[in-house]
Amino acid sequence: MRPAQLKIEKALKLHHEGRLDEAASEYRDILRTHPDHTDALHLLGMITIQRGNAPMAEQLFKRAIAGNDHVPAFHFHLDFTLEAQGKWEEAEISYRRVLALSPDEPEALNNLGNVLTAAGRVAEAAACYRQLLQLQPDHAVAYNNLGNVLWHLGEKDDCEAAYRKAIALKPGFAEALGNLGNRLREKEAFREALLCYQQAVASSPENPVLYNNLGITLWALGQEDDAMGFYRKALALNPNHADALANLGVGLWKAGELDEAEAHFSKALTLRPNDPVFQKNLKDLAEARQPKPH
Repeated sequence: MRPAQLKIEKALKLHHEGRLDEAASEYRDILRTHPDHTDALHLLGMITIQRGNAPMAEQLFKRAIAGNDHVPAFHFHLDFTLEAQGKWEEAEISYRRVLALSPDEPEALNNLGNVLTAAGRVAEAAACYRQLLQLQPDHAVAYNNLGNVLWHLGEKDDCEAAYRKAIALKPGFAEALGNLGNRLREKEAFREALLCYQQAVASSPENPVLYNNLGITLWALGQEDDAMGFYRKALALNPNHADALANLGVGLWKAGELDEAEAHFSKALTLRPNDPVFQKNLKDLAEARQPKPH
């Protein structure tokens, strides 16, 4: 066995054991004597992306691809680094290369759909998710993602059906439960939406968005004190959650706590200065505080 292959096997063992510093050192040793060693480049890139250095990982994966353009995993992992940097066009090209090499790769289809969604090309994204579901009809994440793009396409009934299918395939799927809750709240099915959010929170208790949405739903059901409690819970998890700040501000205003309401409205507007609802909240509150003419 060649020395480089022996070192790769040693490095891989360290890598699999989670001894990343030692593994990275071994990969670098290989690259000092074999600078175009594609496996070492790829595996060092894996450690580099794990450590959050997407630009450096991108360069390592691209060097691996330059040495061997026909390994789907090289392109697939390059895609992660491109997505992490918001390089959607490059990521799309790379995912399509993965699919050219491996047409039935489900995660490449799913991730290409995600990239197209981020680029606003939701009809093309829907086609990717549907193709994936033909290959894997039990792919709950793909159903959830399909639901998201169908929402944007205005196909609300099909969107709801996709979320329900995702939940049926993966009970307790917090993201799909939250999305279904949003759809039900949109059509004013508040009690069913409430159940969805409660189940989602049970699966994902640290998600401030879910608590905010619980609050909105309870407010619509007339349970305003409970709603404000959930807005506060959202803000305990994320003090800069702009929607929860604004929603709690409305409750504080109604409770007569005008200074607190103004502080919450102001902070929300600082976080999203172009939000017309937040602008109107502050304007309306300022007008309400003006002395009434006799």
